[in-house]
Amino acid sequence: MTRLIVLFMLVVACAAPATAQVAAVRVQSDSLWVGEWTELVLGVAHDGSRRAIFPDDSGAEAPAEAIGTAGDFELLTRLSAGSRMLPDGGRLDSVAYRATTFALDTAWALPVVGLVSESDTLRVAGMPLLVPIRSVVPEDAEDILDITPIVEFPRAWWPWLVLLAVLAAGWILARRLRKRTP
Repeated sequence: MTRLIVLFMLVVACAAPATAQVAAVRVQSDSLWVGEWTELVLGVAHDGSRRAIFPDDSGAEAPAEAIGTAGDFELLTRLSAGSRMLPDGGRLDSVAYRATTFALDTAWALPVVGLVSESDTLRVAGMPLLVPIRSVVPEDAEDILDITPIVEFPRAWWPWLVLLAVLAAGWILARRLRKRTP
């Protein structure tokens, strides 16, 4: 995982100068199953005068199970975070998350990171990453199957037996009470 973060940091650092804010996203797998967990890394290269705010610390609305979102991906837990100075004086901040998606064909991983200074807030969005989602439908499936008919169950007879037993017990009790009364 640390190798992935270092590789990500190098790619972002070489891709653009630190004076321009550049956000990027990397997903560990080249394709996923629906609901499969993966590692998603968000990063931002900037001039170093601001503090990076990632989706899980921005207070943005997210599903109850997730700590944030990045496009079609739900961020489940923060795995690690890193920050380092770049040779030109800028800074590279990145966070690795355990993430999942429930998209059916393709999922967009959208890198959106906030940069905050004392007087200003900047939202940096990078190029989205398209991740193919593998189909869970078998390859030999021809068409959607029709709805099956409702199954008929035989009526239960035991409630009638219980009712009959209660009535018989009541009748017997009433006869005994009538015999004792003068």
